[in-house]
Amino acid sequence: MQTRLRRASTRAWRRPASVALAGCLASSVIVVALSTAAATATTGLATAATSTASRDTNAPGPTNTGVPAGTRLTVHNGDINVTKAGTVLSGLDIHGSVNIAAPNVTLKDSIVRGGAAPSHNHCVVTDTSSNGTNFLVEDTELVPTNMNSYQNNLCGGNYSALRINSHVGVDTADVSVGNATIEDSWLHDTTYYARDPNHGGGPSHNDGVQILGGSKINIVGNTIEGGANSAIQISQDYSPVSSVAIIGNTLTGGSCSLRANDKPLASLSGLLLASNVIVPDQTIHNCGILLNYGVNYTFSWNVWSTGSLVKVMRAR
Repeated sequence: MQTRLRRASTRAWRRPASVALAGCLASSVIVVALSTAAATATTGLATAATSTASRDTNAPGPTNTGVPAGTRLTVHNGDINVTKAGTVLSGLDIHGSVNIAAPNVTLKDSIVRGGAAPSHNHCVVTDTSSNGTNFLVEDTELVPTNMNSYQNNLCGGNYSALRINSHVGVDTADVSVGNATIEDSWLHDTTYYARDPNHGGGPSHNDGVQILGGSKINIVGNTIEGGANSAIQISQDYSPVSSVAIIGNTLTGGSCSLRANDKPLASLSGLLLASNVIVPDQTIHNCGILLNYGVNYTFSWNVWSTGSLVKVMRAR
């Protein structure tokens, strides 16, 4: 069935002096030295990723996300399963995945590359455990080296992702649990497959950020270069979605850069869209924001990179 689109009038209200987020996590980090047994002695220097996309030098990109230039990294071969509260993983080049199952864990100044190409849905960094509360990942690059259609990058919830450089995965970040913040990060260069088993053998729905369930989700101040589907995709496949703040991001690409669908539930509420800049390069002409009619939202000062206000498109 063909999607029916209609433009809705822009509902701009007076911009508040400050915008309250949907519940950012307060992270109090307890530093715990990583055991020397957890890493090999091989070391290397972090290198900055590059992109052909032009951007504001102050926006998140290759020079201000991921591992700070000059950081010396220690190679770790294999997965890391974190079960001790307060663990800090720092200065690592991880040839494997990281799984969080303890509170107050920090992953910083590191690269996570994943392991062998997976045979089922998999993420290079995962926090879906009920014990994995208050996880902080910052100044870190997520880049799976053995790709196939099952591989995503950061998944789950109960995390704060700050200044991460996440790329190559089908989705560069997923939220399925809630209590998640992605801020000042660069999400880019997702991988597309013409035949993806997750979509019945059809093409991949690769997204910069995919939200599938949960509450208190903040997407703030990022550069998100969308894949074939969207920069940000919201649906309720796993659970109801509410209290989502999407503020101050630069969004590009996709058929529409930001899409929100209330299905399979009857409605979706608590969506705040404010001060985002959208580059007009979508495959559906001028489809910067597409929201199903069951999505209730607040909208303030979202503009095209050319300076004009974005008009929301609606779908049935």
